[in-house]
Amino acid sequence: MMALANVSKILNGQLSGHNVEFTTVSIDTRKIQKGDLYIAIQGASFDGHDFIDQAAKSGAVAAIVHKNVVTQLPTIKVEDTRKALGQLAAAWRKAFNGKVVAITGSNGKTTVKEMVSAIASEHGGVVATQGNFNNDIGLPLTLLRMQQEEVAVIEMGANHKGEIANLTAITQPDIVLINNAAQAHLEGFGSLNGVAEAKGEILAGLSCDGIAVINKDDTYSSYWQGLAALKKIITFSMRDKTANVYGEWTTTETGGKLSVSLQGIKINICLNVFGLHNAMNALAAIGIAQALEIKHEHIINGLAAFVAVKGRLNVHQVNENLTVIDDTYNANPDSLLAAIHVLIKIPGQHWLVLGDMGELDDEKQVHIDAGKNARNSGITRLLAIGKASRYAADAFGDNAQYFDTKNALVNFIKQHQSENLRILIKGSRFMQMEQIVDSLTKEKN
Repeated sequence: MMALANVSKILNGQLSGHNVEFTTVSIDTRKIQKGDLYIAIQGASFDGHDFIDQAAKSGAVAAIVHKNVVTQLPTIKVEDTRKALGQLAAAWRKAFNGKVVAITGSNGKTTVKEMVSAIASEHGGVVATQGNFNNDIGLPLTLLRMQQEEVAVIEMGANHKGEIANLTAITQPDIVLINNAAQAHLEGFGSLNGVAEAKGEILAGLSCDGIAVINKDDTYSSYWQGLAALKKIITFSMRDKTANVYGEWTTTETGGKLSVSLQGIKINICLNVFGLHNAMNALAAIGIAQALEIKHEHIINGLAAFVAVKGRLNVHQVNENLTVIDDTYNANPDSLLAAIHVLIKIPGQHWLVLGDMGELDDEKQVHIDAGKNARNSGITRLLAIGKASRYAADAFGDNAQYFDTKNALVNFIKQHQSENLRILIKGSRFMQMEQIVDSLTKEKN
């Protein structure tokens, strides 16, 4: 518990009312528990100050505000409640005695976070980012859930420079991972170099005796290792046997086997997920586990228990002739290519359903390249939806179709089902491509 007077000092705010104690923090009146502190966040289309009364009815014992409000709740008035959320989380983190792990990268953040959580749960108590709640609101809320756990696993996302620097200053991590840099959110970073620089910001908040876990196979590995030169570094790789964590991957019917060398010590891991990129994600998680000094048996058992995150290469066997691969959570050129490589390993006819990929520097050219890469990789038919994906269909050529609606696309698939059809469905979050997955799999038997 924390007293409101202490919070007021931390935030340099104005306390009105009784010095009550609270258990946890909430910004959503629909999820408030009795004894919570409510923080009224103002967004583009809502204002948390409008729900103060509802917060009180739901059990909140106090509120943090930046506007004048009429309420019976004790309040702390600050200049900006969004900044106050981060300041309070930073103070809460300082009181946490466990190890804090921070994870960033263009691809694989959520998967690695879940893998590390699975491993750490074999070792002891763990708290982790829920879903991909990884921005300047979600991250502080995760920190504020920390209690007596041994490990906290924090995911950091960003779409502009300086964002990760701010998040890592709040988090003050003991261990950081830079998983990769890819063509994602280029609108906010300007170039791939800008993406790499932004991911490198996570190293600035690393504690003096902290550990950096870095993908040795990434183009920017040397750059990141240079930024972390005064820290302990753990590298992982599938190309360089001198890496601290080196892995070799063999695909199986249910996922794959990962043979891992930990500088002389070998362990074998069975994964229930597909794809070389997921093997790399597992190596990243193992690197973090090494930094946490977790026993090898816990690493093996934790990764064996890991299942694919929803919307990330989930395989649905709809019927004997139709397999749907759901990789709809998000999309960029690198993650698309990785998913295609998974698809073509499965025997059968290979179709790609592609929605628009957003936040790219040269949207037209990226989608043209996507269409060409799909054709050259062995995709037999491309079904496109979305303004930009039309370019991919045109570049793919014969056996590509463009659709104005998801219903029309789904109906086409149902009318043209044939033996051993394998369909990958991919697109950026705003395209809501999971609706197509749902339509195709609702009759799953």
